[in-house]
Amino acid sequence: MTDPRPIMRRLSAAREAPGVTCSASRHAQQIAERLMLQVDMPDDRTPHAGESIGATVAALWEARATIARLEDEAKLHQSAIDSLSSRCEYLTMTQQLFIAERDAAQEHAALYWWLRNDASDWDAAGIIRLLAGPDYERLSGAELDAAIRAAMKGEP
Repeated sequence: MTDPRPIMRRLSAAREAPGVTCSASRHAQQIAERLMLQVDMPDDRTPHAGESIGATVAALWEARATIARLEDEAKLHQSAIDSLSSRCEYLTMTQQLFIAERDAAQEHAALYWWLRNDASDWDAAGIIRLLAGPDYERLSGAELDAAIRAAMKGEP
């Protein structure tokens, strides 16, 4: 017969992990220990059966502990994935805003370039009249930009 102490130590260690035992497995442990120690067991083969039961129960509890640990790790990983997903969504929106801002800046740069260079036949008073004259004094923002674009094309 092999020494039952290693299996008994394994059983005790595995049982100490939180949430891995149930009444059936604790009962199997008691049977295994009784069989290994030959308590009330006249047959000389029963210790081997007890070792088998003990090893099985220890493996069961170890597997349960591993599953519990992996479930906890999966929750942490899912939390990290959710956080990264939110961050990616934020970065995508930020990128879209930067692209829109860049496009608007390029358009305004073109308007400025036209006013500065291509509208050379206009004097300062003409530009002021365009921006503050009776037809344009109510314009602002997109309407004013549209009026300047029309002037760039030579439209009235």
